[in-house]
Amino acid sequence: YYDFLMQIKDADPHYFIWLRPNKGTIKYYLRDLVDSNLFTSIIVACIFLNFISMIMNYEGSNGTYEYSLDIANYFFTLVFIVECILKILAYGFRGYYHSAWNRFDFFVALASISEAILVDFEFISRSFLQSFQVIRVLRVLRVLRFLRLVKIIKGLGRIIQTLYWSLS
Repeated sequence: YYDFLMQIKDADPHYFIWLRPNKGTIKYYLRDLVDSNLFTSIIVACIFLNFISMIMNYEGSNGTYEYSLDIANYFFTLVFIVECILKILAYGFRGYYHSAWNRFDFFVALASISEAILVDFEFISRSFLQSFQVIRVLRVLRVLRFLRLVKIIKGLGRIIQTLYWSLS
């Protein structure tokens, strides 16, 4: 009990991060947008569609098929980057990075951008990247977008938290 009380005493809650901006400001309306159920539903739909497009990829597919999947990947990457930017504008840098899930989202968006730059625009030779399996690692990081559903679907988050507690 004493340890618990000491943790509460030492905690530094950042209440100013969660204060609502003044009504009538752009930040106020952006906060309403990113906190809305419609925005969350659109992001969840994009996560599912992105996951389906990643599942549809297979070895030996023709060029047109791969090109359409690449376009879908670019679109979803753009959607997730815009989501990050809107949330940063709505919450501010400290408010956005205060949440571990937002940091995770930002990391996955950066990994997607890195993959697009390294693989699709071929700044580095493809054979060099394949020799170190960098391409596969970056593509696996795109699958992590699906884990964002844990943040949105609370019941799934509770199940994973319970599994985490039971492992220790």
